[in-house]
Amino acid sequence: MNQLSKTKGPGISFCRSFFYFMSYYHNAISELLSQDGYIILSHTLVKKLGINKSVILSYLLTRYNYYRKEKKLTTDGMFFCTDIEISEYSGLAKNTYRNIINELKADGFIDTMLKGLPAKKYCKPNMEQIARLFQ
Repeated sequence: MNQLSKTKGPGISFCRSFFYFMSYYHNAISELLSQDGYIILSHTLVKKLGINKSVILSYLLTRYNYYRKEKKLTTDGMFFCTDIEISEYSGLAKNTYRNIINELKADGFIDTMLKGLPAKKYCKPNMEQIARLFQ
């Protein structure tokens, strides 16, 4: 008989299960509290554009910054974004965020274009127009 089988208290399987649970719990809490789990909005944007427009514009700016840092913008400074990405980030219905994108485009905050086959939606924030919101 080995030493572990002679000891009293929780067995090896319990310890492994407990370790697995704590590891899973730690990962779940870490992901829950990371910035990826939250939508961070500017109070100025929310006051001037409303919450839904602010969510969509903030998402597009986040994606723009990502593609810019990765040097993956097109030659005209655009990046592609899918409806699925926007929906998952914002939690808004397809018709709602499409209307918001059209409004942001009409107000001059973003430019959009369909490119390629099959067609993909490309976006570019208009930084000058966005900066005017903060003046």
